Amino acid sequence: MYFYDDVKTHFIIIFLPLLFCYSCKEKIFYKKTYYLLSYYIIFMTYQIILYIHSWLRWLGLLLLIFQVLKSFFSWITKRKYLRKDKIFTSVLVGLLDIQLVLGIGLYFFLSPISMKGLENIGEAMKDSTTRFWTVEHFSMMLVAIVLAHIGKIKIQKEMADPRKFKLQALYFFACLLLIIAGIPFERWIVR
Repeated sequence: MYFYDDVKTHFIIIFLPLLFCYSCKEKIFYKKTYYLLSYYIIFMTYQIILYIHSWLRWLGLLLLIFQVLKSFFSWITKRKYLRKDKIFTSVLVGLLDIQLVLGIGLYFFLSPISMKGLENIGEAMKDSTTRFWTVEHFSMMLVAIVLAHIGKIKIQKEMADPRKFKLQALYFFACLLLIIAGIPFERWIVR
């Protein structure tokens, strides 16, 4: 219901004036409508990517927690490292990579908070919210994903199955801690 009302409102605000400007051929009105439409497209792209990035976070956290627990118990019980373990690790690291690509798009191109912080890093360091989004969140997530990739590579090179699970548990646990530390607590429930 709400989404439909929102789409209807946006149609009335954005696209009807655009149709009007084609019929009246006034250049000033056309130019203003074009800029408004461009801003609207960028804003909606930001909202959509932020929404996807926020919801994939939960899937990534659940898979990461599951992987850490499974690796820890498999290491303790000395279970054999199977093909499905390798596939699950690859899927998890792939999901983290998708999160990284979406995050980079938000960070460098779409997010007004990080754009503001990148314009003036000195001022961003004084404000805790801007500092978090400009420096802390991005760095922690980048290090976490690098750790996940290092862990995956070390697992592939290791021959002994219990050692594979040990490496997997340790690297992915460190990755999990960094990701939890990098998620803003005020947005845990909201998005």
